[in-house]
Amino acid sequence: MKKLAYVVGTHPHEDHVGGLIQVLETFPVGTVIDSAVPHTTRTFETYLLTIKEKGIRYVAGRAGQVYRLGDLALRVLWPREPPPEEGLNACSVVLLVTAGDVRVLFTGDLPGAYEPKIATAAEVLKVAHHGSKSSTTSAFLRAVKPGDAVICVGDNPYGHPSQEALKRLADAGVRTYRTDLQGTVVLTTDGKTYSVDKKPWEYRAPAGPGGVAPAPSGGGTKFVASKKSDKYHYPSCNAAKKISPANLVEFRSAAEARAAGYVPCKICKPPDR
Repeated sequence: MKKLAYVVGTHPHEDHVGGLIQVLETFPVGTVIDSAVPHTTRTFETYLLTIKEKGIRYVAGRAGQVYRLGDLALRVLWPREPPPEEGLNACSVVLLVTAGDVRVLFTGDLPGAYEPKIATAAEVLKVAHHGSKSSTTSAFLRAVKPGDAVICVGDNPYGHPSQEALKRLADAGVRTYRTDLQGTVVLTTDGKTYSVDKKPWEYRAPAGPGGVAPAPSGGGTKFVASKKSDKYHYPSCNAAKKISPANLVEFRSAAEARAAGYVPCKICKPPDR
């Protein structure tokens, strides 16, 4: 990659612009599209300073703008001017990226209350706010009708992605991919069809007293653990969701986990044999 024509900072939260600083320092960038909503963290200030020092064109992304890159069109759907005052997430830059007949909707951290304002048909949905229970409403999914959805999420203390959002995606028949469990997800298109480089993750309804889900399909995994802990968990346990991919250990049975020296989690209470 020699140059990035566009870089989008959806909103000023650190998990959305912090990683862009290294990108801006590493690659020549033509234009940064940003929510242009002020914030006072050191990370956001460094991000803005880097843009200035590199002489990169900076534009406030607002509904109605269209940017083109060859046959690719990036249409800004949100925010409008003036941006809302209900918090930084509500100001997320939302993009509909169109390549021929294939449309991908990027929603930032937009709360569910604002989803009717950006609901438009798309083949692929980047799920809002890392799968928060307050986003990806059933009404929104009926309007967008995505065939596939990607949840960008990692270790976090908030329980993302939520069981509520996962169930709504499953009920709508949307094939779902998760970066916390499957790593980087690559979408490829020729403008007529598209493909995803991973098999969809399959949601299973919560079961048991802990309200946790049984093992996901594929690979025979029933329990997971961390290399840095001595506990094993159901995959949907909140503690399991915090395990980084680099430290993830998978087991096909409780006996296998016990043989490896792990003991049952006291939160989700998997069987001990």
